[in-house]
Amino acid sequence: MNLDLGRPTRAGEYRLADEAYSDLVTKLYKHEFNNVTPELRKNILAFFSDRNSPIATKKDSGAWRKIMFALDRLKTTRTQIGKWL
Repeated sequence: MNLDLGRPTRAGEYRLADEAYSDLVTKLYKHEFNNVTPELRKNILAFFSDRNSPIATKKDSGAWRKIMFALDRLKTTRTQIGKWL
């Protein structure tokens, strides 16, 4: 959430948010998206929904390819409902 603007953060608006989401999706991929809730999955996919956004991590083409691969896998991954309860 962008507290300055009072709305969800969008990809490409804030470099640190871009990097945090990129790190998150790659780390989750390394753990095969275990324990990813439907809400987290939806949030990550929404953040990266506009792939034309000027996302900071696009500057590293190798890292960007890994992120795109991880996102494609996340789209087809079943989430863990109630795993945390």
